Amino acid sequence: MKKLLLAVFSLFMFLSTTYSQNNSIGIGMGLEYGGFGVNGTFISESGFGGFFGAGYIIAGIGINAGIQYSFNPENKTHPFLMAMYGYNAAIVVKNAFSNSNEFSEIYYGPSFGGGVNIKNRKNNIWRISLSIPVRSSEFQDDMDDLKNSGVSFNEALPIAIGVGYNFTI
Repeated sequence: MKKLLLAVFSLFMFLSTTYSQNNSIGIGMGLEYGGFGVNGTFISESGFGGFFGAGYIIAGIGINAGIQYSFNPENKTHPFLMAMYGYNAAIVVKNAFSNSNEFSEIYYGPSFGGGVNIKNRKNNIWRISLSIPVRSSEFQDDMDDLKNSGVSFNEALPIAIGVGYNFTI
């Protein structure tokens, strides 16, 4: 996975020098921001592009990279579709097992979603999104094991919400 994220980040850096009109970097929350973190996005004039996000999640550092298609990116408000790979779930339980003080795990996999970008007068962007994470069987197995050991918690939501503010660069 590290090689995939490095390749996507390298592609992002290369393309960001080519497509400067729709590049942005921002702060926010959501999978595309790596949790609570930062996001760098480039979009070509044709609407295709990519993004990279890194941020804080309760179990450590979340990292995601993906592709995006923006419909009419020259408009002030435009919808987009995205697909990404990276962190999409985390579990942290203190005193989970008698032989361990803490159970902490970050889970990786694909996520798919969409949203809307809203440009303000300064051409900066409010980004609002919904993502559907495809969670691994390992995540579900760990949830089941924790429940069977007496840990109680709510089920993971089937969607992830993203909200952020990106500055055009």
